[in-house]
Amino acid sequence: MKILIAATPKCGNVWLKHLLAAAYALRVVEIDKSLDDNVLNHLGDGWITHQHILPDPAMLECLRRHQVVVLTVVRHPADVLVSLKSYLNRLDDAREREETASDMLADGEAYAEHTLAYVRGDFAAQINLSLLWWRLGATMVRYEDLRRDAAGVLAELAIQLGPVSEARVKLALTLTSFSRMRDSSSKTAHHFRAGVAGGWRGLLPQTIVDEFRNRSPYPAQFAALGYSLDSEPDAETPASPPTHADPFKGAANFDNGSSICDLVVQLYFLQPGNPIARWPDPISTATPDSYFAWLNSPCDADPERADAGLTITNLAFALYESRPDLKAAFVDVFGADRLGFVNWFLTFARSEYRLDAAFFAPVFESVARLS
Repeated sequence: MKILIAATPKCGNVWLKHLLAAAYALRVVEIDKSLDDNVLNHLGDGWITHQHILPDPAMLECLRRHQVVVLTVVRHPADVLVSLKSYLNRLDDAREREETASDMLADGEAYAEHTLAYVRGDFAAQINLSLLWWRLGATMVRYEDLRRDAAGVLAELAIQLGPVSEARVKLALTLTSFSRMRDSSSKTAHHFRAGVAGGWRGLLPQTIVDEFRNRSPYPAQFAALGYSLDSEPDAETPASPPTHADPFKGAANFDNGSSICDLVVQLYFLQPGNPIARWPDPISTATPDSYFAWLNSPCDADPERADAGLTITNLAFALYESRPDLKAAFVDVFGADRLGFVNWFLTFARSEYRLDAAFFAPVFESVARLS
């Protein structure tokens, strides 16, 4: 599976990308605004990416030839403007990254003359991105639907992309809950603000609303995308209700303070059997059979777990099992390659996966105990 999300900025592209990556076990890759055979050959299979990129005939043919699924995301244009301006205000290098849109920074938190000038100028080109990709055949996802019912969006896309297991659905919904992705420790935090659909009503002055209502091409763009400036405030899309019972309850930490990164959540849902029955409260660390204790215990699959010397924990081995490159590099992980894998885990796993230091302590202690 190869998926390109090509869309207007601040429409939920990052959210959808991580939702599908978790559901279908896809690599999240980065691309620039050039797409050709060399780029796609280099990426191989099993990936998802997003980019704010204009299509051309050669690119479309290349995507078709490589069987890349193209999705696009749309959102109420007024909410896009609010979200884009807020995003730029949070960036240190916004002028380098967003060109003309960064002129809005001169207004500070207000929606004043520079924001109005942007609406009268280049903002229509941003809205055109998703609209153009949709008209050229990309599958459209509506941000408001994603906010209201992410599980429903995933189910709709599965008709085109293929079935996905219940465990993967639960994992994807947990990892991409709005609160988790907005958490300050998340890699995606800077992309998420309030996320409320319809929030523009309480922020945009009438001068900008009038531009959207009267200045060409906005009326045509709004109509084509199915959005209006006339709906009542109570029609705003509410915060997304829980679509499944999240056993982690949105928590960023175990009850002992150790942080819960995405890998820890992933390993929970992908355990064989019924992990929810085995660990109904995975945040709790109070008992010897807690999920936290299992992660830090000598690996169940290690034939020498009782006296191996160097400990490979359940967490470390699950990580190993998920990585073909590690399995190729450390073939005899419980034998001749044990030291090599332990060295890799202690040296690189923390930065690659944002693992809490608590998950390395048992391995460090096993080194200290060596005779």
